[in-house]
Amino acid sequence: MKPTTIVEAIERHARERPDAVAITVPGDGGGEDLSLTFADVLERSRRIAADIRRTAPEAKRVMVLQAPGIDFALSLCACFIAGVAAVPTPPPAARANSNSAQRFARLFSDAVPDAIVTSSGLVSRARWLIETQIGMSPQIWVMSDGDAHPDATEPSCSAVTPHDLALIQYTSGSTAAPKGVVIDHANLAANLAAIQAWFELTPDSVVVNWLPPYHDMGLIGGIIEALWCGYRVVLMDPKTFIARPIAWLEAIDRYRADVSGGANFAYDLCTDALGHAEGPSLDLSRWRLAFSGAEPVRATTIDRFTEAFAPFGFNKAAFYPCYGLAEATLMAAGPAPGAVRPVVTHFDAEAAARGLAVPASGIDGGTTRALVSCGTPCQGLALDITDPDSGQPLPHGREGEVRLSGPSVMRGYWRDTATRGREPLATGDLGFIWEGALYVTGRLKDLIIIRGRNVAPGDVENALAQCHPALAPAAAAAFPVETGDGEALVVAVEIRRDHRRNTDWPRVFAAMQGRFADQMGLTATDIVLLPPGALARTTSGKIRRRTCRQAYIDGAWKPLARLAGALEGAGRAGPAKVRRMANADRIERMAALVDYLIWRLAQLTAQPEAFLGPDTPVDGIGLDSLKQVEFLMLVESDLGVALPMDWSASATTLSSLADLIQSHRDGAAATTGDEHGADAAVPGSMVPLSPRQAAFFAGTPANPDLFVEVLYLRTPKGLDVDALHRALAALAAAHDAFALRFFQDKGGWRARVSDNGGGLHFERIDIADLKKSELAAVRQDALRRVLAAVSVREGPLVSAVLLDRGAGAQGVLAVGFHHLAVDAVSLSVWATQLQDAYRNEAAGRPAGSAVRSDGFIPWLFKLNEYGTSDELAAELDYWRSACGVEDDGAFQDWPDGALAWRSIGKTTLSAADNGRLLEIYRTPVARNAVILAALAATWADATGDRAPLIMTEGHGRHPFPGTQPMTAVGWFATRYPVGVSVHEGTDAGTLVQDVITRLSTVPNLGIGYDLLRRRPAGDPLREDMERLRRPGIFLQYRGNIDETFRPDAVMPIVGVYHEGRALNQSLCSQGDIQPLSVTAGLSDGILYWSVFFTPPVSEDRAQEISDGIRRFLIDLASG
Repeated sequence: MKPTTIVEAIERHARERPDAVAITVPGDGGGEDLSLTFADVLERSRRIAADIRRTAPEAKRVMVLQAPGIDFALSLCACFIAGVAAVPTPPPAARANSNSAQRFARLFSDAVPDAIVTSSGLVSRARWLIETQIGMSPQIWVMSDGDAHPDATEPSCSAVTPHDLALIQYTSGSTAAPKGVVIDHANLAANLAAIQAWFELTPDSVVVNWLPPYHDMGLIGGIIEALWCGYRVVLMDPKTFIARPIAWLEAIDRYRADVSGGANFAYDLCTDALGHAEGPSLDLSRWRLAFSGAEPVRATTIDRFTEAFAPFGFNKAAFYPCYGLAEATLMAAGPAPGAVRPVVTHFDAEAAARGLAVPASGIDGGTTRALVSCGTPCQGLALDITDPDSGQPLPHGREGEVRLSGPSVMRGYWRDTATRGREPLATGDLGFIWEGALYVTGRLKDLIIIRGRNVAPGDVENALAQCHPALAPAAAAAFPVETGDGEALVVAVEIRRDHRRNTDWPRVFAAMQGRFADQMGLTATDIVLLPPGALARTTSGKIRRRTCRQAYIDGAWKPLARLAGALEGAGRAGPAKVRRMANADRIERMAALVDYLIWRLAQLTAQPEAFLGPDTPVDGIGLDSLKQVEFLMLVESDLGVALPMDWSASATTLSSLADLIQSHRDGAAATTGDEHGADAAVPGSMVPLSPRQAAFFAGTPANPDLFVEVLYLRTPKGLDVDALHRALAALAAAHDAFALRFFQDKGGWRARVSDNGGGLHFERIDIADLKKSELAAVRQDALRRVLAAVSVREGPLVSAVLLDRGAGAQGVLAVGFHHLAVDAVSLSVWATQLQDAYRNEAAGRPAGSAVRSDGFIPWLFKLNEYGTSDELAAELDYWRSACGVEDDGAFQDWPDGALAWRSIGKTTLSAADNGRLLEIYRTPVARNAVILAALAATWADATGDRAPLIMTEGHGRHPFPGTQPMTAVGWFATRYPVGVSVHEGTDAGTLVQDVITRLSTVPNLGIGYDLLRRRPAGDPLREDMERLRRPGIFLQYRGNIDETFRPDAVMPIVGVYHEGRALNQSLCSQGDIQPLSVTAGLSDGILYWSVFFTPPVSEDRAQEISDGIRRFLIDLASG
């Protein structure tokens, strides 16, 4: 009788074959191997399982945070035995801004595990990231390498049923953000049995696995299949393979393995490595099944590998091309036992472009397309080719979307109720059936449409095979970019390490374009040649085309050469462009000014200058509100021109923007002089509080110092520490917000200007000789020091701690700002000025010339004047209309102290939906309105409230006469409500346009709402405001604020930490909290949103809101 769960299989092998070797890990550097028998695996896994159940008895999801190897395998089995869903997760790097740390943060925030099983060497790093970067509460930790564990006899397999969850395996994310695939024990058992049958596996099999255990092939095919079938698996460290691919084949020979495999690129790497190896001694004759999956299998790869390793006994018939995906647990199709393999068929290329499979009449490289068969569906699975739009089945020979159904198909995606129980599974893969076999042609979302023609990126990439000796094999990414005439083709390809120098790049470009023209009848608009390893890859080694496309658009690569013109030298050209304007006559000056704007905006948005021209629309350049602030500062620094805050409303193209700048240059002399007058910051003088500052103190926080924003910046090699200290001190002295001090008297909290100016706390910690294991504790100590130095009463309001690794290494600068003196825009202003201030100080020039302070305190006085004006009183009618009266009192009874907030993790759209949505709504205002409309519509559907009132946050920098707040530092931000009418039957696009209109009518950036609410007690205006309906939900749209601020910064921002306990306590004590809050923004060009909630909002309601926002946005993108 076959086992029904993997736990039953493990117990059966331990009982019937206790001394058989289950797992072997090769010794490092030829050292002794480490092996475990099936009895060992069961005993040690049970100990960890018992520890999980003892420390986390209610756990349902447990993160397996282990390096590849035995600890990972045992922790995984322990989760199965304990009856919890395992969440395999690669350990993050120690750097908070590393790709692995960011991926860890995304996975953790989405999975929200109840416990983490890990080893002592990883726990401090993970704890630091969870608590300081993700901002979540301490977790339950289970140590797999602890000295003692509870009784190993419990729990038993009897508690685990086929319907229990086994895994949440996160997809590697080659075309979209990683998603959690929910696999139960029945799914797992069905797929394990199918693989066993199709691979003809027995307990006598020996398998070598080098694949990382965090994705389906390395996890299920590499580890779990061995425990199901009862054979020996050799677990190589993936790093060993990457460093030396031939080591994989040597392991196959050494351990006499008959089954092993990987993705297509692995075979290419081995073929390439053979040319550099010194006569390896290999016997591959026992290798009967060489599976290849995870990406399209290329005929050229099969031929090259066979030709290279046939002398070592490799048989081409061992190649086993297969097809699978995490959503089908692992394997979906492959050659059936006894079938001929591999099967390569040549199809007519022109017919393929029309979605038809027509065998070629002859083999002509210019007219045919060679595709490798992936065999037939595994046992128990049904596979159909369907029309991607209608879902209707297509006849054999027609290209469409692959759809699967059967017991191996997942339950659904984690946190996505829309996919649960849905069959058949739409895979997103394109393919067709020919002579009963599946041929996979690409990804639906990756298709490039050029003049109405569908172009599969895999075909473009395959066309480069042996095109030029400088091109690395299986290291290309083809993707579309939008132009005024539709989509254009861009190809990025890595160059072989030994061809990085002394290569004729124009000849490489010519060879590539010639190949594209000959084989595909098209040419690339741009070609980017990159150093080895530059292309983004998933954990399974697949090229991430969407990430590569975004890197191209963002200008994130440092290419060796580029067809459309290299970006190198653009920064050095800037000063010459500025000088050209100074020395030109008026006509030439206008041309020079346009040239300057193209250069400056290309630098600011990290896109090629070739993409910009005099007629480029300003709203299409990609300037969000923060980038507009930086642009204002750069223009003033470069040209001495102070543009108005609303400059983008006056200039529609770069040419008209040049006209606007020139008009301000002509009139600059008439607008000089000190307009701040008596409102300037005089030491010892009293300063009025802003409404947000007053609201903070009104809640009487126990410790008002605990409201700090911390920026982490990467310092450069060769840092001049003294110059950095001087630059930081100059910024602290220049911005009057840092000179504020706050004190409490009988009348409440008040503010005054310090007698000693802004002040700065600065200290340096030498970490040059620290061990890696000590770094996490030092980072925690640095954060503690930053926070401890900030004081609202005595000052300073800004403190900095430098973690210095020495002149030859990069360090980290942690800078803390009390939030009473800054907001998000202020941090961007400060970060921009720090770059130039440090450059000046390091070059021996005073930092002051790079620092501009427009003054927060003069603006506060102007705001205070407005707070008593008739103009403000006139706003009451607007807010009465916007909010409505007779507040129902919902969500107003709060306990004292802070609330326990929970979250629905960060959610995104698919790459295709995201791209369409951002293309339709290009400006920050429009994207803010999109999220606001989505939240309003979802809330209305969930609650029946068809007129939701949503609290929003704006920058609040209203330009009173004589002030220039957009380039000042201070807490200007304001909150105000937006009422939305959601009528049944209103389509998404109409609702968004209505919200845009409503936002445009908000008076004076919304500053009046808080001013009216903070009028003196007993004031009739305040009493009227208190009768208005109050928002029960909150939205904050952050734009690109969470991304690194400047791509060319000397000290880029690499992390942010928010200490908000004092604010949380203050707002709760006043009942000024919305129990459902949505934060949205852009990260790497992807729109995201997160839902935070606290009682009385339930987790189900919060999940319903998050799912509803997704549906609204998808509807909007497809409209």
